[in-house]
Amino acid sequence: MKRADELRTLELQIRIRMRRERWRARLASGAPDGGADRGGPDTFPRSQTLRMVLAHPGVAAGAFAAAAMLGPSRLIRWAAMLLPLLRR
Repeated sequence: MKRADELRTLELQIRIRMRRERWRARLASGAPDGGADRGGPDTFPRSQTLRMVLAHPGVAAGAFAAAAMLGPSRLIRWAAMLLPLLRR
């Protein structure tokens, strides 16, 4: 089993080295690095939400206050109706 662990470690080191080389090549070429700050359709929804909250704290506070006033049962009821419509 020790040999398998050594091979796995070596494989991971090679992958890390290859990713670093690709990252350095992208930086040298001036291409975007593909991080969460890029924004776009392929970023995670959580990253997009956090970026919006940090950019517009007043709107985020207003949305949170409105959600708190509505209450959890009403929010769940509305979400059950609206989410299927948004998925289309």
